[in-house]
Amino acid sequence: MKIARLKYNTKSFELVRLDGSTEYFSYTKRINSPKSGFTRFSEACRQVIQEDLRSVKVDYFARYSKKGRVKCQETGEFLTYEELSLDHRQPNTFSVIVDRFIELKKIDLNEIEYIQIDGGPNELKDKDLEEEFRQYHKSKANLRIVKKNLNLGRSFQARINRQNKDLKIMDDE
Repeated sequence: MKIARLKYNTKSFELVRLDGSTEYFSYTKRINSPKSGFTRFSEACRQVIQEDLRSVKVDYFARYSKKGRVKCQETGEFLTYEELSLDHRQPNTFSVIVDRFIELKKIDLNEIEYIQIDGGPNELKDKDLEEEFRQYHKSKANLRIVKKNLNLGRSFQARINRQNKDLKIMDDE
């Protein structure tokens, strides 16, 4: 057994059998109950937008950092890249965006097919559906850069209109 480094720099245990075959597994997946259809779909949708979110954060730091730090949009503290994360500002939390997408597209979660690459997280098999979600998310997400421990959001910020400080995913160029 060894520790393997997977996509997005995540770690997993890798079982190496005597015949040379391998299997990736996580103790949390083994002890947790099976995921609901919504949870599984939501996790796959999160995979779809990871690169977009990373690009927003990298761009924000490139434009606004002072000595490798930017201001947390909630606390005003100047923090490093590692100390900050992107948060979906209410009311369009990530779960709300996924839920509305399912409703608008009339998606039957029992019919969704997934693929898993090298023991990584589930991804949507339908690449057209991936792109539709990516574009839908881009149009609905109001993002903010905040201290990691604040990443769960704040319910009192339930404003619908975009604010000047909201970060947007830019079109590919």
